[in-house]
Amino acid sequence: MSKAAQVIQTLGPDCYRSFMEQTADGVDAITHKALVQFHDSPTPVDAYVKVYCRHSAPKGLVNELIGYALAKHDGLDVPYRAGILLLAPEQATFLPASIAPHVTTNGEVVAWCVQSIGGSTPLQVYRLKTDPVNGFSALRADFKKWKQLAKVISLDAWLLNEDRNMGNLVRVGSGRYAVIDHGRVCTGNSWVVPLDRMRMKHSNKAALAAWEDQDIDRAPAQYQAPILTSCDHHAATFEEGALDLDYWLSVLVSPEEKEDVTHFVAGRTRDLGAHLRAAYGLLL
Repeated sequence: MSKAAQVIQTLGPDCYRSFMEQTADGVDAITHKALVQFHDSPTPVDAYVKVYCRHSAPKGLVNELIGYALAKHDGLDVPYRAGILLLAPEQATFLPASIAPHVTTNGEVVAWCVQSIGGSTPLQVYRLKTDPVNGFSALRADFKKWKQLAKVISLDAWLLNEDRNMGNLVRVGSGRYAVIDHGRVCTGNSWVVPLDRMRMKHSNKAALAAWEDQDIDRAPAQYQAPILTSCDHHAATFEEGALDLDYWLSVLVSPEEKEDVTHFVAGRTRDLGAHLRAAYGLLL
C-alpha cells in the first residue's frame, strides 16, 4: 500500500442513506446496520454504524480508527471501507437517552462506520456459548489454517488490545478471518495522558483461543518466528498509517493526547520485538 494512502474517509450526512436494522447493543456504544454511500463506491453499500458514548467510552471512537488504519496498512483482512460519519440530529433518532454521543460544534453526531463484510463471528459459527468444548476444538482446528493468525496476535500485542474476543472477528472463509472492533486498543476506551509505557505483558485473547494461553511470552515454538516477523514489520506499518493518524488525531483529541498516544504506539513499535525476543531466549 502506498505511504500516501489515507484509508479512513470523511462521510457527511448526505452519505447516510437509510437505517436498516438495529444490532445487539453494547454498554459503550450503539451499533446499527445502514445503507451508506462511500466516496469511492459507485452505489451505496451495507455498513455498520457505531456511535460511542463520550462518557463511558470517551476514546472508543479514536481507538477504532487507530486500530483499523494500522490493521489495514499491516495487510490484515478488515472491512473494505471505513469512515468517520457525521449524522444530522434528525438522522440520529435511534440513539437512546443513555448514550451521550460525540457531537460537532453544529450538533452533528460523530459515528464510526465500516462496510459490511458478511460472514459471522466465531462466537456464532462455533456456538462457543452453548457448546464451548466442541466449539473451541473446531475453532482451534480452523485457526491452524489461518495464515494471518500470528499477525493478528502481534497487532493486538503492539496496540495493547485485550478485547480480541471471539465476537471481534468475522469468519470470511475456511481458515480466514477479518478483524473488527478496535475500541479498546491503547490500554482501553477511556485512556488518559500519560498512557502506560511500561506494560508489555497483556491478555492476548486470540492467542488464548488458538493455544489456550493468553501470554504470548509463552507462545508455542512454531508461532514465535511468525510473531517476531510481524513485529519487525510494525515500523513500516506505522509509517504508512501516519497520514490517517496525524489527520484524525488532530481532529478527535487534544494536542497533548495526540502527542502522547502517538509516542505510545511509537514506543511499542520499537520495544515489543525486543521484549519478545528476550522472552523467547533469542539474541537477535
